[in-house]
Amino acid sequence: MSQIEKYNSLDNTQQKIRISIMDMIIDKGSSVTLQEVTEYVSKKLNIEKEYIERTLQYFIYKNIMVVDGNSINFIYPVSALPTNHKVTLRDNRSFSAMCAIDAIGTSCTFNQDIKINSICSATGKEIEVIIKNEKIEYVNNPNLRVLHINLDKHLNWAASCWNIMNFFWTKSDFDAWTNEAGLSNDEDIYCLDINEAIVESYKIFKLKQKVLS
Repeated sequence: MSQIEKYNSLDNTQQKIRISIMDMIIDKGSSVTLQEVTEYVSKKLNIEKEYIERTLQYFIYKNIMVVDGNSINFIYPVSALPTNHKVTLRDNRSFSAMCAIDAIGTSCTFNQDIKINSICSATGKEIEVIIKNEKIEYVNNPNLRVLHINLDKHLNWAASCWNIMNFFWTKSDFDAWTNEAGLSNDEDIYCLDINEAIVESYKIFKLKQKVLS
């Protein structure tokens, strides 16, 4: 199975647990522990704790979430740690996303319109993107670019991907940054425009079936 298909491979209960963990991180504004998740989700979803514990271990094994000791720091696309990619949902909750592609993917993850505030990794210029009805409605620079990589070549996305999959003000900025980072000749790195980026992001995060409550 391709790495980008792993979210669609989850059953409905696993999807609800995944979303619940993201909600916990967003509401708390920081990492949550495995024990906190087990207690909260067990009560919220009326699921046996043993099942939740097994599911959490499965999420770790499949790189659906990343833990440090006992703390859940990342559950894609949400980061419990601050990043340059701030997402504001239609319901006014805000949080950090792991990378540019993840930030875009939060719109279909939460089934909400979103606003992304980020920066160009090369110049520091502020970037704003608004997505409504799963389409790009506004971007403050139509020439911006997004760095994407072949995710099937990387099992540990948090270690190898999140810190390079960024926004860039222009293709020239993308080229300068990747050249300085020694990545310009890497055939598994792609320069996407914003419309290509939303397509690639939704390949990862858009579910084929709606999560049932």
